[in-house]
Amino acid sequence: MIRTFETRISAADDRHADLLGKIAEKMCVAERKIHAFLAAGKEWKADEYRQIYTKLGLSAVMFRSAKDSLDSRLRSISELAKVQAADLTLRVDQKKKQIEDKAESLAKARASLAGLQIKLDDLSCRISDLQANIEAASKPSVKAKAVAKLKVLLDKRSIVAEKLTGFANDIEQIPFSLHQHRRKLASLEYQLHRAEVRVEPPHICFGTKSLFRQQFELEANGFKSHTEWKSAWKQARTSSFAFVGVANMTGGNEVARLKLRKDGLFNLELRLPPSLRTSNHSFITFRKISFNHGHDAIVAALARQQPLTVRFVRDDTSWKVHVTIEQPTASVKFDDNRGCLGIDLNADSVALTLVDRFGNPIRSWTIPMVTHGLSSDQALDLTRKVAKQIIDLATKYHVPVVAEDLDFATKKAQLTSDTSPRYARMLSSLGYSSFQRALASACARNTVCLRQVNPAFTSLIGRTKFARRYGLSVHTAAALSIARRAMGFSERMPKPIEGKIILPLDDGGHVTLSRPARIEGRHVWSPWRTLNVRYKAALAAHRRTRHKSRSSGMVSGGPNPEELPLRRTNGPSPVGLVRMFPDETAKFRGGAIPGPGDIYHSHQKIGHWVGQPHDNPNSRGYVCP
Repeated sequence: MIRTFETRISAADDRHADLLGKIAEKMCVAERKIHAFLAAGKEWKADEYRQIYTKLGLSAVMFRSAKDSLDSRLRSISELAKVQAADLTLRVDQKKKQIEDKAESLAKARASLAGLQIKLDDLSCRISDLQANIEAASKPSVKAKAVAKLKVLLDKRSIVAEKLTGFANDIEQIPFSLHQHRRKLASLEYQLHRAEVRVEPPHICFGTKSLFRQQFELEANGFKSHTEWKSAWKQARTSSFAFVGVANMTGGNEVARLKLRKDGLFNLELRLPPSLRTSNHSFITFRKISFNHGHDAIVAALARQQPLTVRFVRDDTSWKVHVTIEQPTASVKFDDNRGCLGIDLNADSVALTLVDRFGNPIRSWTIPMVTHGLSSDQALDLTRKVAKQIIDLATKYHVPVVAEDLDFATKKAQLTSDTSPRYARMLSSLGYSSFQRALASACARNTVCLRQVNPAFTSLIGRTKFARRYGLSVHTAAALSIARRAMGFSERMPKPIEGKIILPLDDGGHVTLSRPARIEGRHVWSPWRTLNVRYKAALAAHRRTRHKSRSSGMVSGGPNPEELPLRRTNGPSPVGLVRMFPDETAKFRGGAIPGPGDIYHSHQKIGHWVGQPHDNPNSRGYVCP
């Protein structure tokens, strides 16, 4: 495991700042010279590049360290470009699929619009003929039958007209949406091309591209003149340099050597380049260097004569020293004789459940971890602190840690404009990869076993089997199912109550579903997959019901019309379906045909259609659709 520890040079040794600046300038110029040398296609031979470091006044060891540092930076850029290219490839494929779906929807809308227009014209002709027949009819029975038929035709024409309006709106809006999707596709394909170009050979800008571009807008970026910008540019291009460590060498480095003092602190001896040496000084020493973190690890690395790579970094305050070592980690076997600690990561928290060796929950915790709105450094710091709390609990109870093996990279790449904003925010702010790395690093440093399991249906199993039984939240119940899966316990579906299974919801409610039939020879997850489909369908219906109850409007007090059951009357209704109160009947006064905006009133147990609001204060009225 590679670990890096940093400390700041003390104020007493700040007198060497100018000398460090000169060394940094020579080392950074060497990196740029090496990059130009290789970009020109020249072969890397000592006879070819000797004149470069001789002219710069560097030793061969320092020049090789500059090349190693450059190679590391170029490999980092190349790997990052590969990751970006893979992500952009997913997004391009997703965008192409969206364009195909939009084009198909547009073609279907145009075809349906033509058919519906013909159908609407036919219904209008039939309605006109029927209205003429009603006016000409003399017998009441014939007139009543014609009125009933007219109501059905009006109902059908209303439905067809509504569909026609919807398709017309789609035909008007989809072309603009298609245009925007194609523009976005072109932008993504351009970004993908640039990412693929950066893979090999990788492109690098010494001093960062953003600072380079600031010279073209000096005032907007806080520079008074081009001379001031150039000074900042030179400062950024010479802000760090490194010396690669060497094994079996005193101090683990040929140029920058750490030495342990008797008081437990360190001295750092830095050899000077040949051009900066004098007859009396061939190196400088930084005394009483202390590391708040990693002191014992560095001492152990020095004792093993491991290579120590030392990097000097300058910020706005002073110079800092970064020491990188390779810390050996002992392999830990998974032992659940004392139980396990299951972890369930959520958008705003981490749920933990401690399980004994029989798979029963002992304790549960919920650690808040809200990263939405935080900077990347703040989110990383919070993630590491949460990982430390988890390791402290695992160490306290001497149990291994079990987590899900999740990957949200594909899901994040497939976010679209049709995705729920809440889901997109949750997925974008959920730093699972950083949490996974922090947890794995903490487990390795503290010799705690970490096992990752398949996440399939763990939340559903916890919600169904353990939440109500043990009084756990749905998240701690999911952590329980994760721990039990690592321990190899059964995941069979629980016995139903009167043929039903109760699943608690996040808001305290619950849904009741029928138990899927068990099929012999199928995997144990097969019924869970069926139950998961039914559960998602029930959740969607539940959300639609709640949305309607919030968004529907009422003319006056009384129950929400959208929540009333839909029943068909003995005869055809003006709008096909009449919203009825339970155990009530509807009667229409005088066979009148209600129209849009008319008010439906319920008084006692008789509902009727009238054109004006009812005078009875005890009645309740609703707008006819």
